[in-house]
Amino acid sequence: MREVLTCLVLVGFLASTAFAGDIMLYSWDQEISGTARGNSGGATVSGSLREDSNREIGARFYTKFLGRKFEIGYFTMDNDTVLDATGAFSFNGRDYNVGLPINFDLNANVFEFFPRWSIISKDGSSLDFIFGLKLMDMQATVAGTEAGTGTTISEEIDEMVPVPQIGIHFRIGELKKGLRFEGIYKTLDIGVGDVDVKLLDAQFFAAYRTSQDFDFVVGWRKISNDFVVDEGKADEAGIDIENDGIFFGGRLNF
Repeated sequence: MREVLTCLVLVGFLASTAFAGDIMLYSWDQEISGTARGNSGGATVSGSLREDSNREIGARFYTKFLGRKFEIGYFTMDNDTVLDATGAFSFNGRDYNVGLPINFDLNANVFEFFPRWSIISKDGSSLDFIFGLKLMDMQATVAGTEAGTGTTISEEIDEMVPVPQIGIHFRIGELKKGLRFEGIYKTLDIGVGDVDVKLLDAQFFAAYRTSQDFDFVVGWRKISNDFVVDEGKADEAGIDIENDGIFFGGRLNF
């Protein structure tokens, strides 16, 4: 993650020599909730996710090039739970003992690229239409006790899921000297291969100009993810997760 953030900062620095825009680094304090469910080899599998405090780091780079606004972003999500299984449970070709804890860990590195189209722009306020792509690099790990041997095993699958989204970005001009408000709303419901994805990403934040080139930023963000694999089939599985909480950081304008 450090390498990715370093690259984003470098890209922003290099781009600032040619383009107008800003780059923001932030820390996001999340509360996580959701459920995991599925069927495998006659087993019913379920579990709940709950984590009251989980801090993740992200970056966002805005620029304007050839008359078009662009947003490039990166953030991470880390979600853990313990599954309850009845019957025989199999994951990635390995059989797990039921009645014993089965740990499920879902991590995601999320890369964003969103062009914007201006709808309204007046007196420092604006409304833009957004259409772009999220690349979700997801790693799912299941750890537990192997059926028949009693040994501890762990299996992992890694998937890169491209998810287009549409939405809006609005900015309210200065209500008080140096203080502005912004909001972003993105959503989409789409099937990609055997995976059905429903995503919602909503955020609202205040930016206070502390100097000519720097803003202090504080806001709230909620991301809702619902993934279903092989919907309607015997081995259907799914997970729905909500990450929400306050974020804060700094934004460098150039």
